[in-house]
Amino acid sequence: KRISKLIKSVDPNIIVVVGGYLTASSDTILKKCCVDLCVVGDGEITWTNILKHLERNNYSLNYKELGNIKGLAFIQNEELFFTGYGDKIPNDDIPFPDYDILALGLKGQPEELKKFYFREAKYSGWFHLDPRTKDPLRNPFVAGTNVSKGCVAKCTFCQRASKGYRTQSIDKFKEHLIELKEKWNVGFIQILDENFGSDKNHTYEVARIMKELDLLWIATGIRCKSVNYDDIKFYKEHNCSALKFGIE
Repeated sequence: KRISKLIKSVDPNIIVVVGGYLTASSDTILKKCCVDLCVVGDGEITWTNILKHLERNNYSLNYKELGNIKGLAFIQNEELFFTGYGDKIPNDDIPFPDYDILALGLKGQPEELKKFYFREAKYSGWFHLDPRTKDPLRNPFVAGTNVSKGCVAKCTFCQRASKGYRTQSIDKFKEHLIELKEKWNVGFIQILDENFGSDKNHTYEVARIMKELDLLWIATGIRCKSVNYDDIKFYKEHNCSALKFGIE
């Protein structure tokens, strides 16, 4: 609320678009904050369509046209409009973080990247109980990434980031890990999925790659029904240090 107000105070013509978990409460955001649009669900295609819309309309919002863009919520005449969940990009095209692009935003100080996007594992709190953490040859930094999007459940209390459940490309995941290890000095991975492990075959492949590349890893969003003893044993043998379960 504060940030959107500051942006509009600089220039009221700036169009403010919000995405992510928060847009599960689009009605409140749009009515109580200085926000013009909410992107609900997957945003890659929706965001591109917003940019094309602005180019066609001299960088102003044409609400009649906006109604044809899937994935949007907005207020018109004090009424909330939701155009439905946006179209999704193919599973194999779901992107992993591109730190070269992120570095461009640091105004000529790319060395600051590690301060904002990486941290040393010894400060994370997640890897302390795993003796493998103390390997002096292991790269020191933790990086976060996803291997899937969405969830298999429909819990009414949950603010969903993405509709449905999809897994990402195993080959591209491996390429991303190699880059993290070789270029960014990463030895630890935090998997940030909402619902890690529901696709068992995919999850086992993820674990095998972690073992192959000798990266310690944790997963911080797992349903209790998604694993059994043998799964947890397999994950530990394949470099898993910790799992975090939702207990609701």
